[in-house]
Amino acid sequence: MQEIKFESRNIFKPSNICIFIYIILNLLLVWSILSWFNYTANTLWYSVILYAFSLLIALSPIGEFILRLQTGCKSLKREDQKAILLPIFDEVYAKARDATPNLPKGIKLYIKQDNSPNAFATGRRTICVNAGLLKLPPEQIKAILAHEFGHIAHRDTYILQCVMVGNLIVTLLVTALRVAALMVTTFAKIDALLMPNDSVVGKGVEWIMATVAQILTIIAYNVFMWFWSKIGIWLCMKTSRENEYEADRFADSCGYGKDLVEAFKFLSSFDGEGSKGIFALLESSHPDFDSRIAKLQARAKDE
Repeated sequence: MQEIKFESRNIFKPSNICIFIYIILNLLLVWSILSWFNYTANTLWYSVILYAFSLLIALSPIGEFILRLQTGCKSLKREDQKAILLPIFDEVYAKARDATPNLPKGIKLYIKQDNSPNAFATGRRTICVNAGLLKLPPEQIKAILAHEFGHIAHRDTYILQCVMVGNLIVTLLVTALRVAALMVTTFAKIDALLMPNDSVVGKGVEWIMATVAQILTIIAYNVFMWFWSKIGIWLCMKTSRENEYEADRFADSCGYGKDLVEAFKFLSSFDGEGSKGIFALLESSHPDFDSRIAKLQARAKDE
């Protein structure tokens, strides 16, 4: 079995450049918003401190616990599911640690009540399988778990959490701006109606102008969030594709290449309900199964 070196430089690999660009853009946007509320020479440092503190929380066990709640990951409780999944998980974990000795200890398996046959890793110690994954044969489940261990070994999950934190901060601050603007325009509408010296026509004009300002605020908020999410999708797509190929190679190096190919063949023909929520966007940017199968098959020929 080929040993895969696990080093911190995995975080700074070339395929993650687009993600770091997106994180920097998020930081600059946070700085801009905080400057709008209260501009001082120290606003940039406040932004960096806020962002850094949020990342520390996100990458801590607390952040990982919160993310499990958000994504619907729950502990295994049913004995029939434990009997199938836990021996498989332990076997793959052992092989992954043989391949990468520095793989974190204490990685745990969780389950999500989702009918799509899928799995994902997050944080440093969480792998979650959808209940629909039990539709696959045990060997194919092992291959998919090995792929997820690959994401943790390469620290792809760290980067994903950084992106999520950045998006959350930006969303909260932009929403705060939206609420502030709506409050200002609402008070303007009330003021227009209560002004004692204005004529009825004058009050009506002021009220209409405040209402138009409210509508424009809502439109601007929705357009900005749509545009910002599109930037994030575009920058994350290349990183996601490269990381998926690397995780596939990790599973192959652990001895599950052929089974991963068979799992991909099944998944490519699956037309059931797709997964939803926080990881749905990331899944949509994955490379197609035919490309991943072709790379695994080419790798098998070279060995």
